[in-house]
Amino acid sequence: MIYFDNRVFGGTCQKKATQADFELEKIYSDIETLRQHLNLGKFVLVGHSGQAYMALDYAKKYPDNVSHVVMIGMSPTHDD
Repeated sequence: MIYFDNRVFGGTCQKKATQADFELEKIYSDIETLRQHLNLGKFVLVGHSGQAYMALDYAKKYPDNVSHVVMIGMSPTHDD
């Protein structure tokens, strides 16, 4: 199991975060960069709460890289 914290969650950002750091495209790119760096083939991607949506969207963008998506503790929508 590999734990990955996205660039603006939990104080992992090396610089002051900007609005651009929150763009989903950057987060998907970070996940893909890590996958390549670790030389992973297809993998199971797990997301919790809001990150469950990120996991699902990553899988939609890179379907050949994901064997399963596990979505935990999320609401059906982000609507009020």
